[in-house]
Amino acid sequence: MEGKSPLDSRWIASLWKPLDALQHLFKKHRFPAFGLTLVAAILIVAILITNSSDAGDSDVLLLVSAMLTAIVGLCAYPAVNEKHRGAAVLLLCFAPAPTLVFGKRLAFAYSKLVPTRQREMVGPGAGRAPRPSPRPALAVETGGGGLAGDLRQVADVSEYHEDRSETSVTIHHGFSEEIVEKHIRENERLRIQLAGRNAENKRLQSELASALNRGAEEALLGDAAAQEAIAEARESGDLTKLKALLAAEYERHEAAPVVQTLAQRALELGVIAYLRAEWDDAWHWLGRVLSLSPKHYGANCLLGELELERGTVDQADVYFKNALDTAINAFEATPDDAKTRRDLAIVWDCVGDVRFARGTYAFALTAYESALELSTDLVSEDSENTQFRRDVEIHLNRIGNVRFARRDIEGALVAYEQCRRIAERLVALDPNDTNLQRDLSASWHKIGNCRFRQGDLEGALAAYEGNLEMAQELQANDVGRLVLQSDTCVSWMYIGDVKLTQRDWRSALACYERSVEIGKQIVAQDAGHKLSQSNLALAWFKVGMMRVVAQDRWRGIAAIERGLSIAERLSSRDQGCARWKTVLARIQFNLGRVIEDEEPNASHSYCATARQILEDLACNTDDPDVPELLTEVGDWAETVDKTDGEQ
Repeated sequence: MEGKSPLDSRWIASLWKPLDALQHLFKKHRFPAFGLTLVAAILIVAILITNSSDAGDSDVLLLVSAMLTAIVGLCAYPAVNEKHRGAAVLLLCFAPAPTLVFGKRLAFAYSKLVPTRQREMVGPGAGRAPRPSPRPALAVETGGGGLAGDLRQVADVSEYHEDRSETSVTIHHGFSEEIVEKHIRENERLRIQLAGRNAENKRLQSELASALNRGAEEALLGDAAAQEAIAEARESGDLTKLKALLAAEYERHEAAPVVQTLAQRALELGVIAYLRAEWDDAWHWLGRVLSLSPKHYGANCLLGELELERGTVDQADVYFKNALDTAINAFEATPDDAKTRRDLAIVWDCVGDVRFARGTYAFALTAYESALELSTDLVSEDSENTQFRRDVEIHLNRIGNVRFARRDIEGALVAYEQCRRIAERLVALDPNDTNLQRDLSASWHKIGNCRFRQGDLEGALAAYEGNLEMAQELQANDVGRLVLQSDTCVSWMYIGDVKLTQRDWRSALACYERSVEIGKQIVAQDAGHKLSQSNLALAWFKVGMMRVVAQDRWRGIAAIERGLSIAERLSSRDQGCARWKTVLARIQFNLGRVIEDEEPNASHSYCATARQILEDLACNTDDPDVPELLTEVGDWAETVDKTDGEQ
């Protein structure tokens, strides 16, 4: 049944004619379901576009959809029959929904724009300073009753937003825009304040460091008298005076430190202590250098040398690797710089020393040859430089050591002869240089070793005696230098070896005993000098064997046991030194042979231990002495087992 429209009144009569036409269309064609479906589709599309479009476009679509919904619903209601009026009523009820959404958007825009300016002009806030310009657009997502993410991260991102003229905050799920805006605004203020404080702190720190460095440098340069005294002490070679002056200067300027200057002074003090075998002082000052500059090339090299001389090979390797890293980086940065190339050559030598001590001779030879190549290039560029020529001599000496250890006696002799010729020329240029004279003395000693291995006993004895004479003369001129005393200790031992080979038992024993006395003096002065302790262990062993041969059996066994105790102590302190393990195995094996008749169980135990040490060394070194000694131990053990079986 059709009814009269409730909107049929005079004041809208003029507007009803278009609606009348639409109503007539519905009556005539009787397609109410199609019309209602069309309007519903328009609404759905409008809402979908609203959720994915910009704010301006969505507001227009919402308004248009609301109007269309209302118009179509009003026209459909009186036109359709009772069967379809329920759908028209439902359409009329749905029409206010987009209108409400649009109204909400309009109210929010009004509250963000109009009230803001009104509050600045009227009310309690009147007369205040204008508010800052709108901040960049932000998008803050919330969920589950709390802010998702850190508002500080959102504030940081806002710095890089392209649109800086629009303030737009989109909030989802529960938090009001005002609360989020308040948090973001406060976080932005704190972030800007913190950035300003950090910048100010950096500026003050830079100014303070510059002032300290400037003041310290001025103090160092202004103290001309102290600098002149240090230069004079350095030129005269008065290490005691130089040490006192450098220590005083270090303490005087420690309050206003210049890292590079203090490190250099501490390094010089460490070098002086090292040369004088004052190991505690050397550790102290070189440790100061590393505290100021952990990767300092010179300090790492000297500490590595100190560890190597004391026998702690593994720790020496750590220092040398630090120095090698620094030297390689410097060489890559300035490959043409002479000092950089020399530093790299020196540290390659040090790395070779560690590998030599571990018994990996092939690797040691590679390191020494790398160092020799660098130094040879430097000499070719500056043939008058004495230091470059001495570096070549040092590298050749080490190459000779590796060849000698690998039983390449001819190759070793060639290298040692080259060393001797270079050392003689350098000594002729500066006869008063102790280090150059010691280089020449060491060359004669190494030549003596080669001649001894070749069976030239007279030539070897002449070389050893010449070396001993030079070492004693140098020791007399520098009594406090323990390394010179160690040279005399080794010289007496090798002269004893020649006498033993010549079957001059009495002279051989006297030489070994003299070596023991010198070794005991060195250890008494410095109990931590492990190289001297190693020499002393060998000297005691050789004295003991000579006494056993001379029928002084019990004194001989006691001497061998003293040497064994030193060797065991050294080997237990540093497991990386192959030389000490070889010495330990040799002493244990020979002691086991000596006491075989009196203490067979102890004898077998010593030999078994020696065999185990040598088997481990054979897997990790390429020292030819190790398999040779291992074969000797194995042959003797088989002989003993066979004898025990027959009995």
